[in-house]
Amino acid sequence: MDTPSSRRGNWKELISEIKWELKKRGYENIKVYLSGGLNEKTLKEYYNYADGFGVGTYLANSPTSDFALDIVEVNGKAIAKRGKFAGRKQIGYCKACEIYLCDDYSKEEIICPKCGKPMQKLVKKMMKNGKIISDLPDEEGIREYVLSQLNYKQLSDVES
Repeated sequence: MDTPSSRRGNWKELISEIKWELKKRGYENIKVYLSGGLNEKTLKEYYNYADGFGVGTYLANSPTSDFALDIVEVNGKAIAKRGKFAGRKQIGYCKACEIYLCDDYSKEEIICPKCGKPMQKLVKKMMKNGKIISDLPDEEGIREYVLSQLNYKQLSDVES
């Protein structure tokens, strides 16, 4: 179970209810794991209810970029857990307006809601059937790409 902060409720009751409903339907070997916003206090609080925990960002010792990886499609069928939007997504970027927009992956074009022009599609298919199908950038290429997006002169000065 991984819920965004906007949907967090009483974990103890949620876990108990889920285990009850699964057991009632014959699924007694299901394990419930918690993740998302966990720390020392929450681990102690939910230790007797959950079967395991996914703790990530809390353990990091440096500034982090928090992100999630969620299953949203299986064999072409859009699915998602509660609180997530189902189906593959495409990210559009309008350089002129400097805005991003998440939209359906299958759309031919993503139109900028501000200027009405087609946006650059940022999601690129890299693998198919476990095989890499696109060229991968080297470390220097990745670094240059990130720095070009940041738009901070101070970062360039750090190098000197």
